[in-house]
Amino acid sequence: MKTEKLKRGQKASLVDAAVTSLLSLLKAIVGYISGSIALVADALHDATDVLIAIASWAGLKISERKPTKRFPYGFYKAENIASLFISLFFFYGAFEILSESIEGLFSVPEINFPLIALSVPLISAVSAYFISNYMKKVGKEIGSRSLIAIGEEAKIHIFIALSVFIGVFASYFHIPYVEGLVGIFLSIMIFKVAFETLKDSILALMDVSPSKKIERRIVKAIKNTKNVKSLKEIKLRKSGPFIFGEAIIEVSRKLDLEKAHKVSEIIERKIKRIEPRIESFLVHIEPYEPERKIVAIPVDNINGMKSKISKHFGRANYFCLLTIEKGKIKSIKFLKNPFKEKEIRVGLAVAKFLIEKKITHLITKEIGLISFNTFKARFIKILVAKGNSVKECIENFLKGKCKEVRKPTKEKI
Repeated sequence: MKTEKLKRGQKASLVDAAVTSLLSLLKAIVGYISGSIALVADALHDATDVLIAIASWAGLKISERKPTKRFPYGFYKAENIASLFISLFFFYGAFEILSESIEGLFSVPEINFPLIALSVPLISAVSAYFISNYMKKVGKEIGSRSLIAIGEEAKIHIFIALSVFIGVFASYFHIPYVEGLVGIFLSIMIFKVAFETLKDSILALMDVSPSKKIERRIVKAIKNTKNVKSLKEIKLRKSGPFIFGEAIIEVSRKLDLEKAHKVSEIIERKIKRIEPRIESFLVHIEPYEPERKIVAIPVDNINGMKSKISKHFGRANYFCLLTIEKGKIKSIKFLKNPFKEKEIRVGLAVAKFLIEKKITHLITKEIGLISFNTFKARFIKILVAKGNSVKECIENFLKGKCKEVRKPTKEKI
């Protein structure tokens, strides 16, 4: 699908380049023979468009290359760079037309072969109409800003061709100012297209979110997905004709890792149906942070908040369970470790024991591989115990000073 889009874009660029090249050559020859400054200027402008089409084709061709180690996200931004250069060509073309138009205000050239000179801009207008529709259609279907820009500029060529027709007609009958005034108006329109293309290209290169409308639709789709408790963050960026995105969601702690993974797959499928231009969308899953937290801490003795933190997890004498709501301790209780003397898989047994108590957080100084994975599979957050007593540990926890345990360890953290 991706390769097909890029190839369609390349074909469209080549078609535009071929048609524009022929028209440019025709206008240059007829303009030179007839003595029409407007036709010669339009031929030069068309020649600029040929370079624009070639730049767009080159950008799409480069975008087709597969990602490498050095460019792991691919070469899609080549199309945005091409759009950037296209906008500069637009500015140049607009300036040329403006200059010629201002000169045309003060002179009326003699026109030779008027019928031929008048027929060329009409042929150009008809060609521009079909090229405009074709380029915009392909550009929208594959999400290529450069092709859409070329289509918009081709639409302006219809008016340019008609203005050239009027200018040639006026010059033939020695009517002053007409060609110059129409040319000045059209050059302003081209400047507008050039500015919009330049702005879009720069924003895309800076990873701006492609569309608030698209973002709202994706947010709605994520929030309406079953088992999604909240959407913490969403990021979208445009890269060439494609969109890349990522989101951080919170899911219920009752889900195991496998079910949570299925939630992310459902979200990815929904988003790609909503917006076909999405090339990649990563979903990061975190456990839902409820207002009511149950924190478990392994301790050596029972002495209220002064209880000493155990250096071990599975072999701890007791576990202190604290219920916390809105940053305040609501209750505290101690449970004897029933598996302390268990010979094998003590960590797994203790982990299951605490999961049954519906804990949301574990604060410990050490934890083994099996216990670590068991808690992570149930989205229970494991934190490093900071302090020697339950009081010190909880104070640091409430202040957000306890770091998350990223990997299992049997040593003191």
